[in-house]
Amino acid sequence: MRSSFTLSEYVINPFTENSKFDFDSFRKDIPQVVEFMDDLLEEGIKYLPLEEQVESAKKYRQLGIGTMGMADMFIKMGIKYGSPESLKLIDDIFFTLSDGAILKSSLLAKDRGSYLAYDKTKVLKSSYLKQAVTPSTYESISKYGLRNAELLSIAPTGSLSSMWNVSGGVEPIFATHYIRKSESLGEDGEPVYYNVYTGIVEEYMELNNVVDTQDLPEYFVTANELGYKDRINVQSVIQKYVDSAISSTINLPEHTTIEEVESIFMYAWEKGLKGVTIYRDGCARGGILTTNKDSSKNKIQQIDELQEQIDKLVVESLEENPDTCPMCGGQLIHTNHCETCVDCGYSPCSI
Repeated sequence: MRSSFTLSEYVINPFTENSKFDFDSFRKDIPQVVEFMDDLLEEGIKYLPLEEQVESAKKYRQLGIGTMGMADMFIKMGIKYGSPESLKLIDDIFFTLSDGAILKSSLLAKDRGSYLAYDKTKVLKSSYLKQAVTPSTYESISKYGLRNAELLSIAPTGSLSSMWNVSGGVEPIFATHYIRKSESLGEDGEPVYYNVYTGIVEEYMELNNVVDTQDLPEYFVTANELGYKDRINVQSVIQKYVDSAISSTINLPEHTTIEEVESIFMYAWEKGLKGVTIYRDGCARGGILTTNKDSSKNKIQQIDELQEQIDKLVVESLEENPDTCPMCGGQLIHTNHCETCVDCGYSPCSI
């Protein structure tokens, strides 16, 4: 079960020096979303096709509450993504989210009961819990338990964010504008090319009579312009308060070297990240678009053959032991129509 707060909608006085995040409204909305999601999970359990899925849903009652529009929020407040000011705001927002969501889950446990696998001793010893909640919320958990084993998960929100025309998940805006081609608008069959602006960019340009993206303030930073340390720093702050997973991709130019990629992974490790994802321009599509057709075909064939081998080994491993992760040997939890490893986070349904 997934839902996402649109953080940009909580900005008061956007695009002004008096802009601020509406924490009061945010705090009021969090428990309502948690209760709604728990209701939705309960309603959906009876529609799960397999008994194992029903048992898992009842055993763990996992929710996936996340965010989108974070980059838009920063722009509305005149804050640069990855700056010290942004990290402080992220810390405040996600601590508020984790504390509010966990407190509501505890109060739901009081009325509805804890998830079946709840172990009070283990939960209260959790290092995550101790940094993600206030003392009063910790006391509530000690007294009433928890309704849900997991509450927060930052999905990429590709479809949702596109629908609402905001930045996805906790990612920066990908670009200020895109070039679109139309063959129906041109004369004599000639195509017409024109700019399509990202939602928050178009909103700012209209409000401030800006006609060229070159004139945008420096806090309009895109995915390809951000340094990898900024991306990792942001994820490291959010990670403290998320009990499931975070979708975040570091975009790299095609000329990025192996040594530079190594430094990214080392810095991520130093910052304590559970995982890091990168995408280097040209890696997947460069081979397909290359002018050397023979080389392209050979590279694609090698990739396909390797993937087939990996898929075959995964299938064999899951058939032999469906409750063991084929990647790390950890325990697989069967829920939400798929499986997730409790140790390394591997899932055959990962996007």
